[in-house]
Amino acid sequence: MPHIVLKTISGRPETLKQEAAARLTQTVVDVLGVGEPASRSLFKTSRRPTGPPKCMFPTFRKRRRRSTRSPAMTRLRSNVLAGLFSAGLAGSPEAAEKAMNIRIEAGDQVIEATLEDNATARSFADLLPLKLTLTDYAATEKISDLPERLVTDGAPPGITPVVGDLTYYAPWGNLAIFIKGFRYSEGLVKLGRIRNGLEILQQTGPLEVTIQQAKGEAHELAR
Repeated sequence: MPHIVLKTISGRPETLKQEAAARLTQTVVDVLGVGEPASRSLFKTSRRPTGPPKCMFPTFRKRRRRSTRSPAMTRLRSNVLAGLFSAGLAGSPEAAEKAMNIRIEAGDQVIEATLEDNATARSFADLLPLKLTLTDYAATEKISDLPERLVTDGAPPGITPVVGDLTYYAPWGNLAIFIKGFRYSEGLVKLGRIRNGLEILQQTGPLEVTIQQAKGEAHELAR
């Protein structure tokens, strides 16, 4: 590296300092990089990096998802279901065997339903076969009067019906099949549920139907 010699320059002190600093800067630029600022020449690289950039974050292999249900939770679930069965809040295999399937025939169309195992459903089954005219009520139900009142012993004070529920409205003594959900209603007793063919009942207008037990099925509701 060559020696840097500062010459004495006549003039005012401020001018001397500025000229000296300019000469020093120019000399440093000439030595470090011809015609380039020192900051650029110091950080130049002689070769460019090749290949794809390396990932800054580590990669992890996907792990198989394991079941989070512990044996204790499995036992708890079984105990809860058993309690519901014993309280009559959930259907049990024994109740399913006692249930009766019925057919609601509308001309050549068939609607299938299953009756509940309760006193009101048994009272309804005793009336079968029935020929009824179902009419629309409040765009929510298909209803029809029954030839006689049904027994309601042991029935809850009311239910909240959902689409497909086959019910008995005790205050009026009529059959009500819900084609839409509805709010909680006192005096409403669930008789059963539509399994297939609900779209037939959802058509507007009167519907002549025959309700009877499914073919080849005996009356097995417990008494």
